[in-house]
Amino acid sequence: MEEFAELENYAMATLRQRDTGSVVMWMKPNLDEIVNQNKEPIIYARTDNKDTGTGFNAHSVSISISDNPILIEPEDKSGKSLDKKTEDSVIEFIKKNKDALLQFWRDEIDDEDLRQKLVQ
Repeated sequence: MEEFAELENYAMATLRQRDTGSVVMWMKPNLDEIVNQNKEPIIYARTDNKDTGTGFNAHSVSISISDNPILIEPEDKSGKSLDKKTEDSVIEFIKKNKDALLQFWRDEIDDEDLRQKLVQ
């Protein structure tokens, strides 16, 4: 199981501010349908303006990848959330790029292909 976690982290896509037009976002593909069969596609967004860092060290919220994205975890560990303008920008980014984000989540494309398909 530890090897799966390492593979999942290796396969993670990090989208910088230049990619999103907003804040740093990242996501992991759904690599194991048996383990993750009920897992919903989500993307994480930083709650600050830093353009580096993802994972456990980053302050972030999770948002669903769908036609109507919603904040699943609206606050990070410190209780901070996205301001309204940033939240709107993140949600608009997800709506515009839903198909490409879902292709990455289904492991149909890699992170390089994902960046090429993004629309800001």
